[in-house]
Amino acid sequence: MLQCKIRERGYYVEVKIVELRYDLDRKIPFNYGSKLRGFFANNFENVLFHNHDKNGDFVYSYPLIQYKIINNQPTLVGINQGAEVIVKNFLEIDEIVLGEKKFKNPSAKLEIHSIDLKVDNNRYKYEFHSPWMALNQKNFKKYLKVDDKKDFLKSKLIGNILSFAKGINWWIEKRIEIYDFNFYEIDVNYKNNKMLAFKCDFEINIQLPTNIGLGKSVSKGFGRIVQVD
Repeated sequence: MLQCKIRERGYYVEVKIVELRYDLDRKIPFNYGSKLRGFFANNFENVLFHNHDKNGDFVYSYPLIQYKIINNQPTLVGINQGAEVIVKNFLEIDEIVLGEKKFKNPSAKLEIHSIDLKVDNNRYKYEFHSPWMALNQKNFKKYLKVDDKKDFLKSKLIGNILSFAKGINWWIEKRIEIYDFNFYEIDVNYKNNKMLAFKCDFEINIQLPTNIGLGKSVSKGFGRIVQVD
């Protein structure tokens, strides 16, 4: 069984990450992340696949299974309990349906990683490789009014990181510092509406797993971060 182990309260945590990558015979566009999520949500009852309880109500917690299109191919990322669920169920998949497209006996690769996350005095650099949905309806209006938009977004990034940490039961006690932060605005089509999102890179004193999501709609592939040299 995959297990999460707290090594030192507030500073270090060991997490298990599973990446299940499918190799389909065609390129899949980024917006199919929601279709990938819909397929697994419809075929598996475990709440971690869809974040809805038995009554159909949404569970407001950081998603431990996330659906992404990486290099034009469907990928599931599971964290801790989400990793366990993927490992337990992935052999049951003999067909993937994405919208009207069906893929029989898709080739799949399962990778399991154990990663030490930490807050220390080093600098870790990351890039968002999919649009970062940093704003909800309320703070979107605040963002339009503030003079220092960079500081405003930096505070949202730290909040997103703390939400991830809370989702894996990591209670961070050391101050998170952002040393470098570059961003630009982009428009994305989300649920048939045009919304403001961001591309961004940043340096920070916390080590995070590559390919997890930060911000809104991370279960559908938004806000995917990648550590860079």
